[in-house]
Amino acid sequence: TNSLKKMRGSSKSSSSSPWPKEAAAQALFYLPNILTDDPTPPACRLAYDESTHTIQIISEEREIIDWFSPDDVIGAKLEFQLDLEEKLNADLAKRLERTSLEEKEESRSSPNCGCSLSEEMEGVKKDWSTLLGSVAPGTNTATVKVYCYPRYTPSETRYFSSWRTSNNPSLPPLKGEKEQDKEHWGERYARHRTLEVAPCGDFANVLSVVRAIRKLAHVDFFPVEEDEKTKSSGIMQQRRDERQKLMLKNNNDESASKDKKGPPKYLVIVNPFSGKKTALSIYESITKPMLDECGIEHDLFLTDYAGHAYERMQFIPSKEGDILEYDGIVSMGGDGNLHEILQGIKAREDAEDVLKNVPFGVIGCGSCNGFAKTLLFPSKEHYNPLESTFYIAKGQTKPIDLSEHTVTSSNDITTLKSSPTKSYYGFLAFCWAFIADCDFESEVLRCLGIGGLRVDLWAVWRVINLRKYRARFSYLPPPSKSDETDNQSEEKKEGNIDGVLPLPTEDIPTNWKTIEDDFILVWCHQATHAGSNAHSSPMSKLQDGVFQVMLIRSSCSRYE
Repeated sequence: TNSLKKMRGSSKSSSSSPWPKEAAAQALFYLPNILTDDPTPPACRLAYDESTHTIQIISEEREIIDWFSPDDVIGAKLEFQLDLEEKLNADLAKRLERTSLEEKEESRSSPNCGCSLSEEMEGVKKDWSTLLGSVAPGTNTATVKVYCYPRYTPSETRYFSSWRTSNNPSLPPLKGEKEQDKEHWGERYARHRTLEVAPCGDFANVLSVVRAIRKLAHVDFFPVEEDEKTKSSGIMQQRRDERQKLMLKNNNDESASKDKKGPPKYLVIVNPFSGKKTALSIYESITKPMLDECGIEHDLFLTDYAGHAYERMQFIPSKEGDILEYDGIVSMGGDGNLHEILQGIKAREDAEDVLKNVPFGVIGCGSCNGFAKTLLFPSKEHYNPLESTFYIAKGQTKPIDLSEHTVTSSNDITTLKSSPTKSYYGFLAFCWAFIADCDFESEVLRCLGIGGLRVDLWAVWRVINLRKYRARFSYLPPPSKSDETDNQSEEKKEGNIDGVLPLPTEDIPTNWKTIEDDFILVWCHQATHAGSNAHSSPMSKLQDGVFQVMLIRSSCSRYE
């Protein structure tokens, strides 16, 4: 618009822009009265500015009344309401008021005197339904709701008005400006927009605008027409198709091969006993409303005992209720809740296919919540359940490393090769000695409901009563640039390919190094945070195939 050119300079228009300019120019809205002192709601339109990647609310005088970024939007929808339905309810209420208690008593005592009150009300509804069926265009009212969760900027406070007034509009930052100081921004908060649609006989233009908002926000999970810009949105449908094939293979049922349509559906697994026992209240106050706002259906599963989440992941012969029926699994609890889920999937025959086609979301509600913090850390988001739910609602996924750990119960090095082994999936870290002691032994303090503080308190106790463990630690040193090629060829000779480590029952390759000593701590990281307040491995990445190993030997003093 002219106002945007005047305030920000002209922006180049792109023919491939998803914004429907013609439909947006014809779609007229009314703002709530809280925006201005004018008793009559001001008319406005929506416009998209590519230079700032913002959707702006423009008044009839070409002024920016408000704006929001599609990146902060998790949902947008058009709601209809018939004015005549309100009149019907009002008419029924008036008739009930006019019906006196004496008339009710007469109808009860003399059943043949005429129609009853319920029959009269049904007659009124029938008359009104006939009228509603022949309602003329233009008598409907509709509202567009946009669900936004922006972040506090350094110049904003928690107590500012939820709408920017037209008297002092704040211009949106350019794309570069927005990214530069992102790490200094505050937490996300709910700041939704509700626009009343001007009376019209056809809502096609409004629907085009709503769909464009969802497309720009990347929450159009199943686009009708897929192009390069919506390719990422179609990934969910591709995963759904792959799961349909898996269900057909597992159940040998042709009905499972039918294409499933409709909105995405998640399985939310809540451990109400994790941490400070706030998982269920977080689900009801934050997660459930946000999933409803973005149009994602979900089933709730509450764990009642240890291993309950493990059992839920097992294969169900009937396709109804099996985890392949869901477009995603959300874990609400501590890191142990996700650990149970992954071990349950590992026990399935189709474990690898499930991990490829069923994405996982994590909302930290436990004691330490290291993995929830690790997922939010690269995006420079603050750690809290709302931020985690925001990204789950957006449907954004990213591949991560999973490790497989093989352990043996034998403590005797001479009988190690003949001892039985057990393997499990890992996603956070492998810890032994000091950290493991603090984690397991601090369980006696869980009843206090102090969350992750129990681990910190026990760590102080373990430092005072320091333990040392005898062990033999073997590792493959990273190659230098000069001999990187030689080491890679040597690895192939030794059978060490694709990051597969030798089992405890196998011989150590000759190109490995071994340390035998008394250890205080052995900690192998594959995530940046072991807890929400423990940035223990800054060099770790979500998908680098590398363990960052921390060793503390017995020569380290308590003070160190």
